[in-house]
Amino acid sequence: NGGGATDVAPGPKGGAMSCAPTVVNGTHASACVWADANFVALTLMSDVTSIPAAAKLARDLRNASEK
Repeated sequence: NGGGATDVAPGPKGGAMSCAPTVVNGTHASACVWADANFVALTLMSDVTSIPAAAKLARDLRNASEK
């Protein structure tokens, strides 16, 4: 369930990032995936239905995890 993916800014670390709305066990959510030469990661955020908000959370997680 959900809609198509939207390319979003990957942040200062580069690469590519896309986010899409989805439904998990009846709960609306967003999934974002980013990839570059060193990492591929997927985030799933329940109750986050705004693509810009999901992208910001994914970038924040990425920045914190790739230090």
